[in-house]
Amino acid sequence: MSSEGNMNGNEETISKKREGKTLLISNEEKIDINYEGIEDVHTTNNGSRFIVFNSLENAKLAYESLIEKNVKVKYSYYKLFFRLKNIDFANTDYNTLKTKIHNILKEKNIEVLYFKFYTKNKMLLGSGDLTTDTKVSFDALINLNEIKFDESSNITFYRFKIKSNDKFKQTAHQEVS
Repeated sequence: MSSEGNMNGNEETISKKREGKTLLISNEEKIDINYEGIEDVHTTNNGSRFIVFNSLENAKLAYESLIEKNVKVKYSYYKLFFRLKNIDFANTDYNTLKTKIHNILKEKNIEVLYFKFYTKNKMLLGSGDLTTDTKVSFDALINLNEIKFDESSNITFYRFKIKSNDKFKQTAHQEVS
């Protein structure tokens, strides 16, 4: 698991993954889930379960309990792409802008686990990505689409689109044929 050290046995290695309110339990696990603070349980077609908790503390307690029982479990994350418009990036401080966005999202009850502006030569490019800990937060940002900062600037949220590598598929198909 992500919080259990690395594969070469170095138990002192600490994962950089942050805890969130959503746990994903493997479809191989048939254990009953009965923990304090469960808000929602979604079972996928293949039997994996997404368990959403009402607080980070309850999710952490359940995660630790499941790990102790050798259950295959991990935190689930929801990643979005964002684009900023009408901001003078040459005269904008990275951390100040990041704090401003965090505060706006916190007002909307959206917990941000990871946040990154894309930069080139230490200059902001006007876009980046962020990760939330619940599908509800993810959907809220996608549905909001755009949030105004002030009179002229805003931030727009997008789903990540996974591009297929058609050249690779074509090559793989030719090798199989």
